[in-house]
Amino acid sequence: MKYSKYNSIIKISDTHYIFYNAFSDKFIILKNVAYNDININDPDILIIKNPILYEQLIKINGIVDNELDETKLVHDLIKKTDNDDTVFYLHLNPTVDCNFRCWYCYENHIKGSRMSNEVLKSVKELIKNTINDQSNLQTFILSFFGGEPIMYFNLIAKPLIDYVYALCISLRIKVCIHFTSNGYLLNESIINYFKDKDVCFQITLDGAKKDHDKTRYSRNGHGSYEKIIKNIKKLVRIGVSVILRINYTSKNVSDVNEILQDLDDIESNYRDRIHIDFQRVWQDMDPTVNNDINDIIYGHIKHFLVSGYKVSFHKIMDSVRNSCYADKKNHALINYNGDVFNCTARDFTSKKRSGILLLDGRIKWEDNSFERRMSAKFSKRICQNCRISPLCGGGCSQRALESHLDDNCIYSYNDDDINRIILDRFEFMFLDYKSN
Repeated sequence: MKYSKYNSIIKISDTHYIFYNAFSDKFIILKNVAYNDININDPDILIIKNPILYEQLIKINGIVDNELDETKLVHDLIKKTDNDDTVFYLHLNPTVDCNFRCWYCYENHIKGSRMSNEVLKSVKELIKNTINDQSNLQTFILSFFGGEPIMYFNLIAKPLIDYVYALCISLRIKVCIHFTSNGYLLNESIINYFKDKDVCFQITLDGAKKDHDKTRYSRNGHGSYEKIIKNIKKLVRIGVSVILRINYTSKNVSDVNEILQDLDDIESNYRDRIHIDFQRVWQDMDPTVNNDINDIIYGHIKHFLVSGYKVSFHKIMDSVRNSCYADKKNHALINYNGDVFNCTARDFTSKKRSGILLLDGRIKWEDNSFERRMSAKFSKRICQNCRISPLCGGGCSQRALESHLDDNCIYSYNDDDINRIILDRFEFMFLDYKSN
């Protein structure tokens, strides 16, 4: 037997250590004596010296068979997850225009841009082809992105949703609808349309009211916070799930808990429909203040969990078992003009596209982009030997593709960074466990 290469041991006090295996995603708390037993002895001696600890390590993959190819285990897990042909993910940009102009947005908004009837028809053909050609298909996920996808709702999103439901219901294929929206343009008619459908929204708040309204305001200068909060409450009360993404910065992070007060009148039986997702605005990253901000965020996480909400945090890595939709074989993003992309984190200029949607609903991938993307993830030697590769998987396929010429970590992680990732995971899981 041997110790797994995905083990980490981190000192957390004068008398205790954390033992973590990234493949099983399991922790053991060690006292000094147990730590010394592992540190001094190989597994064949440990089984004699401390058989109870030996069995615990076996259960969490901390000790594995000598012949086990652990790199292949991660490869196989990635392939199983990303090549799943029972689900198809289709992202659509009805427009890349938006009713807001947030300072941190990476997109080039094109005023008046809108999916034409010709592209709309081709999208319908793509949907029909996918449903007819993929015999193992069980779930079709139709997601609207942008720009602001609620713009032109009745002309684009609504007819496509109706079309997908009409095709899938008779074949007993599950339909899931998703919108990444700022939530401001929702009205009673649109919200009522979602009743009795499997719909999820991701809606962003830029901190509490006073901070949010400095970033997101209407053309007449009025803040948008109160209207968005009201729309979130209306959505969850008719059965729609909401991922409430809280964009935080070093300037707005302290007051984020005020959002919890503004959600206070949501009945307890609706709160499990709201998933709080803490995401730091990337332009605000400052490693000199990261630890202080993390402490504040963990305080907020605790309060939201205790109040009955689900919570996630961008620092809690899980890119293998819950990989991004852009890593999936069964995924495409169609821009309003028919350009095809893999990733939503783009500015959607034609020179960055991966392919084009043809009139008959087929996708023509350009420059072998599809094959290159699917082979890029977990392709670097440094990733295959990293102790958290079962969490990271070498990063997303898009970033792996863009950095394929070097063998460096795409995130530039060192040992201290990796330890911090593990400790963040431990702290978050501990908070989640205590709240339940």
